[in-house]
Amino acid sequence: MVEGIEQSIECAASGEILEEEKTVDVNAIPAAAMKRILQDYPGSVIVESESIQKFFYEIKIDQNGKKHEIQINAAGEILDDDDD
Repeated sequence: MVEGIEQSIECAASGEILEEEKTVDVNAIPAAAMKRILQDYPGSVIVESESIQKFFYEIKIDQNGKKHEIQINAAGEILDDDDD
């Protein structure tokens, strides 16, 4: 913990970072995000806020004429597959 900030990092077996997570002050939440929270969850109280960054590769492929845009992390997990 650094200066009251909790932080964790998830790594692949290769050592590459897959995800980084850390606590953030409520005042660090972007205005548009806060507006949406207040709109969709009226009367709620924020009890904890975290910033999460996922690290992945975006790959565009052509599979026998079918196009794909794949998001894959260093551990080989496909996070998203948008096909046209």
